[in-house]
Parts: sequence; structure tokens; C-alpha cells
Amino acid sequence: MVSAGKAPPRTKRADAVRNRQTLLAAAEVVVTSGVDAPIRQIAAKAGVGLGTIYRHFPTRADLVTAVYRPHGFAALLSYFLDRLEPVCAQLVGAGDIRTGTRPYELMRGIGNLYIGRDTDPRYDLSQTDPLP
Repeated sequence: MVSAGKAPPRTKRADAVRNRQTLLAAAEVVVTSGVDAPIRQIAAKAGVGLGTIYRHFPTRADLVTAVYRPHGFAALLSYFLDRLEPVCAQLVGAGDIRTGTRPYELMRGIGNLYIGRDTDPRYDLSQTDPLP
């Protein structure tokens, strides 16, 4: 019995499920080429249009997350650490960051800045006033 006001979950059509699986297989290029792999290339490899990709994965982040989900997020974390840690090491080495700070600590600190994005009005980048 379906409760009032709630529709039963829709099941996807078989062709939609196939398209999603084909897209994910084609999107494996993200693993080798990186998260900036061209969406057009993924669409062409899957034999679908861009609209089909965006219907299944509205943002690049949605696509990347779906690609890495079967490999576990450990692979995604490793990807970012391998690329960001050397950059953070350069910042630490340039003397712009407190002496003794490890590159990984800097990355965590930067990541923590994002935590308040939903509740802190200072994250509204459309504001023209400088931050206090």
C-alpha cells in the first residue's frame, strides 16, 4: 500500500540503465586522464550525446564520483594527494606558510575552510564587501 502523498519509486527503463553503464565504462578515461577528461570524448566513446551524459550526471562532480565509486574513494583521495601535496610543499617551502607546517596539514586546513559553506554568509561570493 502506498501512503498518501508519496509515489512509489520509479524504476529506470532498461535503455536508461544500459546508457548509464555504457557511460560509466567510457568514463573510465577519468581514471587515466584525470578529472578534466573531456566530456565530449566520453560521450563519443559511449556512443551517446552530451545531453545523455548530463541527464545521468548533471555535473562533472557527479560523473567523477560515479566513476570512482566502484574503485573506492581511496583511489580518488590518492589522485588528489599525488597532485596537491607537491603544490602545498612549494607553498610551505616558499616561506609563505608557518615553518614546520607539513603539506598534508595545509591541504586539510584548506579543506576545512569549505566546512561552513552552507551556514556562513561569508561564503556568498556574490557579496562585494570585503570579509571582516
